[in-house]
Formats: sequence, C-alpha cells, structure tokens
Amino acid sequence: MNELFVGLGAAIGALLRYVLSIYCARIEIRIGREKFPIATFLINIIGSLVLGYLSAKNMNNVQHLLLAVGVCGGFTTFSTFNHELLALLKKQDMITFFAYIITTYVGGLIFVALGFYLG
Repeated sequence: MNELFVGLGAAIGALLRYVLSIYCARIEIRIGREKFPIATFLINIIGSLVLGYLSAKNMNNVQHLLLAVGVCGGFTTFSTFNHELLALLKKQDMITFFAYIITTYVGGLIFVALGFYLG
C-alpha cells in the first residue's frame, strides 16, 4: 500500500515539474554564453523549500510517503540538473556552469532551511 502513495505523489510531482518547465521555457536568462537552465533551477529550489517545510511538520507515514517522498521526489530533478551541467561543460561555458552549480546547491541549502523554519 505504501508504494501506491509514493507512486501517486510522484505522478503529481512529475506533472507539476512538467507544467513549470513549459512555463519557464519562455524565460531566457544568460549569465555566460549559454541560456541558464532556469526551469530545473526553480524546480530544485522550490522542491528544497517544500521538503524543508514538510520535514518540520509532524506528518504521519502516509503523508510523508505521499508528499515528501512522492511529490517532492517526482518534482525535483537531480538527473536533469547533472545532464545540464554536462552540456555546459561540453560547450565550455564555465561561467554559466559554475553559476548554475553554486546557485543550485547553495540556494537549495538556504531554501530547505527556510522551509524547515517556516514549518
């Protein structure tokens, strides 16, 4: 039964990620030569905030599986983040590469702490 909650949450998270990605495709931010991957950045920062918030709440096991594991796991995208980093390395855009990696990791830590504080 636990798998059902995780799967349902992951489907919701993936749908939210897809919708945000479509919306963010219209936004173009350049730091170096290449377009900054704003969609994946925002997805991971928002996911960090929500996961931090949920971590501070006294959730039962079903809520934890559905929201923290399922929705947040389906919403955030570490593999896409690394794929985009590799693409920036291949294009030798080191400015965007380092801006993306630093803002994502530092921002993620800040936002998970903020979410926890708000929770």
